[in-house]
Amino acid sequence: FSFLQMPERIQKSISRWEVIPHGVDHRAFAPSGLERQRQNKNLSLLYVSVFGPYKHQDKIARAVLELNRDGYSISLTLAGGHVDKPMLRRVMKLKSEFA
Repeated sequence: FSFLQMPERIQKSISRWEVIPHGVDHRAFAPSGLERQRQNKNLSLLYVSVFGPYKHQDKIARAVLELNRDGYSISLTLAGGHVDKPMLRRVMKLKSEFA
C-alpha cells in the first residue's frame, strides 16, 4: 500500500499521525519505575485492536473500572477497526454500572 494509493483524506491527515512502536520502555518498567507508578496511581492505557468478543475489551474495561473504584486513576482508550456492536454495548453498559 503506497502513499499515493491512500485516499486523499488520509493523505491530508498523515502529518498528524504518530507511530508508537511495539515494545517496553525498560527504564519505566524496571522495579524502580513500577514503584513510581504505584506511588502516583495515575496511568493511561491505550488498547488498539479489532473490536470484538474474542479480544475481550469488556474484561479489560471491567478491570480498569474496578481499579478506579479501588482508588487508582486509570484512563482506558479503546481504538481500532471493525466495531462489534454487541461488544461495544457491553463495554458501555459496564461504564454506566460503575458510574
